[in-house]
Amino acid sequence: MATKSIKLNYRSTERFIKDYGRLCTGKIFFPTHTPLPLQTSLFLDICTPDIEQVLSIEGKVMKIIDDHSAAQPKKKRGMLIILNGGPEIALKELNSALQANPNYRKLLNLSDPAETNNSGPAEAAKASDPINGEALTITWIRTALAQEAAVREKESVARIAAVPVTEKKLLRPEDQKKAKPAGEFLIELTKAMLRSGNFALDHPGREQARRSLYDAFRTCLEDASEIMIANHQTADQSNILITGILDEPVAVLTLVGSSMSQLFLTSLQSYFKSKRLAGFAIKKDITPEHFDCFVDVMGDPVANAGDKDDIGKLISRNLVEQGVTEVSTVFEHDIIVLESNIPWPVEMAIQRLAKDLKVRQPTGTAS
Repeated sequence: MATKSIKLNYRSTERFIKDYGRLCTGKIFFPTHTPLPLQTSLFLDICTPDIEQVLSIEGKVMKIIDDHSAAQPKKKRGMLIILNGGPEIALKELNSALQANPNYRKLLNLSDPAETNNSGPAEAAKASDPINGEALTITWIRTALAQEAAVREKESVARIAAVPVTEKKLLRPEDQKKAKPAGEFLIELTKAMLRSGNFALDHPGREQARRSLYDAFRTCLEDASEIMIANHQTADQSNILITGILDEPVAVLTLVGSSMSQLFLTSLQSYFKSKRLAGFAIKKDITPEHFDCFVDVMGDPVANAGDKDDIGKLISRNLVEQGVTEVSTVFEHDIIVLESNIPWPVEMAIQRLAKDLKVRQPTGTAS
């Protein structure tokens, strides 16, 4: 049987490191609706940020979960791949490349090749293997040389199934009590960002409304460290979800729960659309001054006067220039492509991390 080739193109370092931890166990599970037959030999061709060459890992399909098996509770369609020779052998080439890269060397706590070169033969042999410090054995080398060269088939990519969002739809009384302040805060925050009602620039009660808004923010968090408001879009619908208050994301309509909720949701979605905003998170430790600055920047009508593609860049740059680091914003132009089997809250966390790293570059400017 010819060896299949699957290309794993990682768009983010964080996603690669997550899978690298699994590879170090000697096996990895790939969710897919079209698993390969058992005992199929594979080349996993890995492309990851900051490393130019394509790095190959050899493995074999040892277990598959097809449509019939996946019908059982908590089962996902896919295939389990076992690395040939175990991680200490299969990951040799990959680990050498990671070890030579300063960024991955720091993230994965790998030894510096320069230090390896200055050590004795025994130490060099151990350092050459960041998995467990063992050099290749003569027995394995002889076995490898005796094997026939594998013939690759045309490269293919396993189809990854999307993971639905786990969302709270029915709230228990204790959840309703805990979440109600968050709904009230979001209504007032939306008014502030739209500069309507008491938040209009010429309204005499504007300053008092701003103070009350910050107090509402602190009240709704209680023991939470942050609140995230994000627009979750699927092929069927678009919904605003709040994360951080309860143990699962909760829809705005579920929180607000009034006859005006649909009108409010429409206004909020229109705001997200006009700003090309995917989501934002506010940390609990934000100061009143930075909170006011955040509200002003998000409601600045000047941003809407420019090109639609520049709105997010302008808002991001203004927040950076004002020193507001307690807010994470993700706009449509910030979105990086990730595998579709990542749970939505995890995906948003990765998007926020990528954006935060980008705006905190040494130059101090947002791109």
